[in-house]
Amino acid sequence: MTENPRATSDNASSAATRLAEEIKRRQPQAVSYSRQYVSLAERPGANLPSQALVRALDAALNAEGALLALHAQAGAEQQARRSALRNLPPHAGVDIALRPEVANESTVRGSSHVTDGSHTEPEQENMRRRDMLSLTGGAIAGTLLSPMEHTRRFVDSALKMPTSELDADEWENVADEYSRLVGRNVPISSVLPQLLADFDEILARIEMVPEALRGRLVRVAAFLSALIAISLLCANRRLESNRYWRTAQRAADSTGDRQLSSLIRGRRAVYELYQEAGSRAILNLADTALELAGDRASAGNASARAARAQVLAKNGAGGAAREALQELERDFDQLPESVLTNDPSLWGWSEQRLRFVQSFVHSYAGNTAEATAAQDAALALYPRTAYRGPTQIQFHRAIAMAVDGDQLGGAQYVLTALEAVPANLRSDQMIYQPASFALDTVSDPRVRVSAMTNAQELAAFRMEVS
Repeated sequence: MTENPRATSDNASSAATRLAEEIKRRQPQAVSYSRQYVSLAERPGANLPSQALVRALDAALNAEGALLALHAQAGAEQQARRSALRNLPPHAGVDIALRPEVANESTVRGSSHVTDGSHTEPEQENMRRRDMLSLTGGAIAGTLLSPMEHTRRFVDSALKMPTSELDADEWENVADEYSRLVGRNVPISSVLPQLLADFDEILARIEMVPEALRGRLVRVAAFLSALIAISLLCANRRLESNRYWRTAQRAADSTGDRQLSSLIRGRRAVYELYQEAGSRAILNLADTALELAGDRASAGNASARAARAQVLAKNGAGGAAREALQELERDFDQLPESVLTNDPSLWGWSEQRLRFVQSFVHSYAGNTAEATAAQDAALALYPRTAYRGPTQIQFHRAIAMAVDGDQLGGAQYVLTALEAVPANLRSDQMIYQPASFALDTVSDPRVRVSAMTNAQELAAFRMEVS
């Protein structure tokens, strides 16, 4: 007997309503989530609160599992409703959308996927979607749950149009556009909610896409997830950033495309420098990216060598850093034209990136003449609207000054460069962290502490005016 979708919908609504009312009745106070975020759990609707949030509320309010039980029931009913509406069986796994079994150890080193069977199918589906999208920021969650967006998706779903080649083309254009926005003069706060909304939508598309187009959409999901990770890094949200990097890697691995897997890991290795990740972790990522790329010169290969050269230089291994830089320079000459000219995108590898790495390595090594030449060359290549790269180059100049003995001048140069950044961008992790790196090269503790205090005040001023 076929289940009545309307009846299922009514049941799901009642379960979700009881959960929302119970949370609201208990008036949560002792939970480490923002009040705005918790308030979302008090509203019944198509999107259930995350299991992590409900677990925290259940424990804080001494509900003794009552909220978790309601959440599980609502999740099961919601899943049944979706399956009935789509005329599909319930999903069979926590990561069915990415199906990482396509990529095994013989194809991509480091790929992993475990489903331990400890959750029911509806719980797994709910956990997968909510874990990918759960962020503690109320503004971001509010954007994802906006009535306007729900209405649009309802209409889109009602059309019942199969995903086509044109849809895949459109999604690839979407990913490309985001790759040109992230890292430019667009505030992360305005880009990240849109990224998350599109990421959520493409996950739903992947579940129903024809097999012939599935690989293309999974590639888009890998790129979007990596861009979300970069955006979260810029907002200094490391743990959340790491989650999206992991998803990006698994999505790339599931396609079986070793060059894509190399690119994602190579770029992650570069950005890990600004999360102050351990040197070994960065070098492991770089080594894996190089192994995946093989002998082929590529953006992934170049990114991995760039990460190696920079982390070695920062750690004082000047000889090894120079060797890694020379390998990068050799590979750069072999890069395809399509990679060299894809400069506006975060996935391209132009001369500008090469000059940046040269500037970084030579500055830390104290090779003042070579550092200055690389800095001048890099600054000439940046577009006038860029702010991250040029500001970091100024920090490289400060490092070279400090390493060369002018510690007070180097510290003052950092502060001058930081002050020149628009106030609402100074606490961007890709600005503030490199400033800290530069000040770390100042060995005089009095100069360093004084300069760091001033740098923190400049970043804090951004918080007041933005």
